[in-house]
Amino acid sequence: MLDALIRPLLLIALVTAAAGPWFVIAVLRPAFGRSGLSTDDLDPIESQVARAGMTAAWIALGASLPELYLQVVDIMGGSILSGVETPVVWRLLTRTATGWVWIGRTAMLAALLFALGTRRGLGRTAGRSRPWIGIRWWIALALAAAALASRALASHASALPSGSPTAIAADALHILSAASWIGLLINFRLLLSQLRHLEADTGRSILTPIVNRITPIALASAATLAATGLYNATRNLDSLHAVIASPYGLTLLAKLLLLLPVLAAGSLNFLVIRPALKASQSSEKRPHADRATPAYRLMSLVEIEVSVGAAILGLAAVLSGVPPAVDDPHGTLSVARLFDLFTPRPPPLSSPGLGAGPWPALQQTADDYAYSVFNHTWAGAALMLMAIGSFLEGWPGQRFRWARAWPIVFVLLAAFLFVRNDPEAWPFGPVGFLESMRIPEMVQHRLSVLLLLALGWVEYLGRSGQVGQSRWAYIFPTLCLVGGFMLLGHSHDLGISASDTQTYIYVQHAVMGTLALLAGLSRWFQLRRNEEGRWLGRLWPLFVFLLGLQMFLFYKEM
Repeated sequence: MLDALIRPLLLIALVTAAAGPWFVIAVLRPAFGRSGLSTDDLDPIESQVARAGMTAAWIALGASLPELYLQVVDIMGGSILSGVETPVVWRLLTRTATGWVWIGRTAMLAALLFALGTRRGLGRTAGRSRPWIGIRWWIALALAAAALASRALASHASALPSGSPTAIAADALHILSAASWIGLLINFRLLLSQLRHLEADTGRSILTPIVNRITPIALASAATLAATGLYNATRNLDSLHAVIASPYGLTLLAKLLLLLPVLAAGSLNFLVIRPALKASQSSEKRPHADRATPAYRLMSLVEIEVSVGAAILGLAAVLSGVPPAVDDPHGTLSVARLFDLFTPRPPPLSSPGLGAGPWPALQQTADDYAYSVFNHTWAGAALMLMAIGSFLEGWPGQRFRWARAWPIVFVLLAAFLFVRNDPEAWPFGPVGFLESMRIPEMVQHRLSVLLLLALGWVEYLGRSGQVGQSRWAYIFPTLCLVGGFMLLGHSHDLGISASDTQTYIYVQHAVMGTLALLAGLSRWFQLRRNEEGRWLGRLWPLFVFLLGLQMFLFYKEM
């Protein structure tokens, strides 16, 4: 499960680190050359890109350590609290392709940090050493791109029995295209913030050339991303039916769904904002000075592309940990099972007790499944109640003032799940606390309770005026995103003969995780007061309600 958090963090950091040098080489320097500005204006921006790249590289290095730890834990068949054995770590690093890739990537990230941070940093040295600075940007690009592309050597493509070189090359090109598109936009968004501190004339003269440079690169990268993505999909999905009936296919669909607002924002930038920016260049007083200016609208649209693009990268990272449907004969639901999935059931009003067998059971009983469905059903009812409360809270006037108390449902739901989840474990059952923390599913359930308590507390502070629009308010969308990735990476240990049941549950988790991601992104845009994304910012109660409805009427485990 923690893989579902580490993988997205690692991939986003690698993409950001790789895109920084590419942004300087392909966009920033040519644009400054056409604008006629001096190197004194370029230096602080290059320094900012270098700092962002170094930060991303450090994050990638930091995420690589728990990634390695979790891989060893998985090999040993333990949990995150079980610890690892040094000989197993050594064998993984020295005798497997995964270990060799990890060592190579770590070395390249360390070299990247050296290239970006030597002496006084890229972009800070003037005069006669400037050609050497350009060479170091190329060196940094090669190192970062190699570190990013190395993921393909330990991906689904590398495990294919036939056609591996072509599949690996397509996967590497797919990842690099994402960096050339989404990663480039991340650095562009940072640049837009930097332009606030430049003189008005400088900002005006550089913004249009940069947009003109980014546009063809983004279009070419998006086309390459689509082509390689289609190729990878045909490799990993054995039928069109698997697109909607397998965990891999549904996670891929979620990724494509999130692409829609990115493509919409990019199209609006290309068709409307870019021409308006060029036409108003001579009359605009200052970039971002007015919310109606093309420059401000550009920043809002780029923020949408970057925010949703980062979520797409996270989904791509989660997808790399989902077994392809083509490799798992039980990984695709039958038509009958898929139809049953979308057939509502009456909510259970009573709950059986759990079976008395050992934990984890080799085969759970029907009562165990019914117990879990009861939990999901009434947790879904709580989510619907929260969604209705948040919707009524925004109603004009004071008629529904009582709806401001809806965050208390988070606390009640956390208490419900703490009691109902894993009753055979501490503090109600014979399984001790430390022993229960060695069982991955129980750890996931404990973390979900903590997430709910954190959400309730933050939303309460917001409504009592203690948080407002401060950074604390962003805990809600952040935890929604974290919860979405956790659901997409969530697994149940149902025994060696329960592959079909595992797929049945995972498909539903994929739907739930996607709705949680959409709710988090929507709430994020609402807090950011993004003018171009205001329509999306109003939808988060709807996504929460749909998530609750899916759990209340449709969730099943057998």
